[in-house]
Amino acid sequence: MVFIKAQKVKEYYRIASFCNAEKLHFCQVYNSRFSFNINNYNIHCFFGIKWNESFLTSIERNDNMPKVFLSPSTQEWNQYATDGNEELYMNLLADRIEPYLRSCGISFVRNDPVRNVTGAIADSNAGSYDVHLALHSNAAPESLAGKLRGIDIYYAPKSEQSRRLADIIANNLKAVYPLPDKVRAVPTYSLGEVLRTKAVAVLCELGYHDNYADEAWLKNNLENIAKNIVDSLCDYFGIPFVPAGAVRWGTVTTDGSGLNIRDYPGLSGNIIGSAPDGATLMINGETNGWYVVSYNGLNGYSSSRYITL
Repeated sequence: MVFIKAQKVKEYYRIASFCNAEKLHFCQVYNSRFSFNINNYNIHCFFGIKWNESFLTSIERNDNMPKVFLSPSTQEWNQYATDGNEELYMNLLADRIEPYLRSCGISFVRNDPVRNVTGAIADSNAGSYDVHLALHSNAAPESLAGKLRGIDIYYAPKSEQSRRLADIIANNLKAVYPLPDKVRAVPTYSLGEVLRTKAVAVLCELGYHDNYADEAWLKNNLENIAKNIVDSLCDYFGIPFVPAGAVRWGTVTTDGSGLNIRDYPGLSGNIIGSAPDGATLMINGETNGWYVVSYNGLNGYSSSRYITL
């Protein structure tokens, strides 16, 4: 059962939504129709003639693991203090992020490095993604060149989920950045990759590449930063972080019945698919007796008891 309660706040509506009397969620809408996701359900509603009337029109099951559009910088003209450039190192970071996404069961698509930011936004909006993650490094204004340090995680100020994700990423990065008081989540009113994407979006400015100390930190900690960011994504999605390892292959070994693929590693996880006895699964990770598997384009968790390596 889903209950919808609407309250008019200035020019938009703030929707307080309860799903099975569990978590309280908020979203903001600018017209009479709106949709949002709670506990893997897509909720579609519209407002009546009076502002305080709302009607539930449909509920759709969203049987998918999280999906991310990974968008490292394409700005090769932004040179680093010593050598290299922003495009190079943000793509090296994305290279290290991918194995962790895979081991955690998070599907991903990466931007086309030939296309600019407008192309990345268009490609992201053409798909169905839960998060748009933009990776950048910063540069100070000319008058302060080389003098600034810090990490800024930009979020859409009118999106509670964008802010929540930015807060999680910023708080976790404080553990690996040498100046934790200079790591912050910041609203943006101009960055298109945050404001113009359908998916919940954040843009990470991971230090100042014109500062020698920040440049050295970034170059020497790509693996730690990648792991930290994916750990934050797992926190946001409510799934366990699974360390990256070698991809393995396994065979479903049951009594002839299908093996369930779930959206969480446990019997409480929703069944999102199955693999027949004898099927070959790609195993991307393992957590507490459950494998992170891929089968026919579907990612999820299956009990390791019924998979033979």
